[in-house]
Amino acid sequence: MNKTVQNRTDCAGLTTRQFTAITALLANTTVEGAARSARVSRTQLYAWLAEPGFKAELVRRRAEVFTSALDRLKTLSGQAVDALTDLLNAKGDPRTRLGAVRVALDSAFTAQENQEFEERLSALERLATNKQAGQTP
Repeated sequence: MNKTVQNRTDCAGLTTRQFTAITALLANTTVEGAARSARVSRTQLYAWLAEPGFKAELVRRRAEVFTSALDRLKTLSGQAVDALTDLLNAKGDPRTRLGAVRVALDSAFTAQENQEFEERLSALERLATNKQAGQTP
């Protein structure tokens, strides 16, 4: 029953039970809960967590889940901006408008900072690449 999954080249050697345990770790907030969900002992799950291949697959799957969540947020961002615009233009409670203004300005400043950081980081990466290649900037 503890067959190795053959069609997964990115994590050779993991068993079906280990894949089930990884899924359980992603779905539960504690290792204990994940062990119960995957129907393995806590001791076994902790032992797997110490294995490099298991840990690497868990990290990969967590990144996959996080990327998926970010994609969903990106999809919702247009609606969020529309709702924020509606709140900014609302005639009701001025506290609602003030809150919307704060969110809009904070978001704009954060976006600007992130863009500047990205540009500076890209410039540094180009310099490092050129230096490694023996080129002058």
